[in-house]
Amino acid sequence: MTQVLTITLNPAIDQTIPVQKLIPGEVHRATGHSSTPGGKGIGVSIILASLGVRTTATGWLGADNDSLFVQAFERNGIKDAMVRLPGNTRTNVKIVDNEAGESTDVNLPGISWTPVSRPRTNSSWPSASKPWPGPATGASSAAACHPASPSTSGCVWPSC
Repeated sequence: MTQVLTITLNPAIDQTIPVQKLIPGEVHRATGHSSTPGGKGIGVSIILASLGVRTTATGWLGADNDSLFVQAFERNGIKDAMVRLPGNTRTNVKIVDNEAGESTDVNLPGISWTPVSRPRTNSSWPSASKPWPGPATGASSAAACHPASPSTSGCVWPSC
């Protein structure tokens, strides 16, 4: 079986808030609310896991609000190799205008990298220079997915 490693460099908690009609400058009553783990690599891991592909998600999360991600990884059978940094993972807010069928997004800033918070990635992350343990046949594969990836699949390693 194929194994895939996804890397999410700027994950987010995606909050979706539907309203009947969005009128700028007005107060609105939400008709619902949902929060889901977001980020390109995490999304790829969730889809691959639903297709039966073994996957590991790595990148970094804020240690103070990682429970939504932990629950999603456990629920979907995704190996959690995320590095925790002090602080909160960013939140993205999507306000859905039900009447117009449109949405307005507000994306908050991501985790701030400082010399103190920067993890020792060479000890915490799977190494790209060493073969990643594959299935019983010894094969391996990996995909690195991040928002700046130019390809649709997010794969930046030729072994994908």
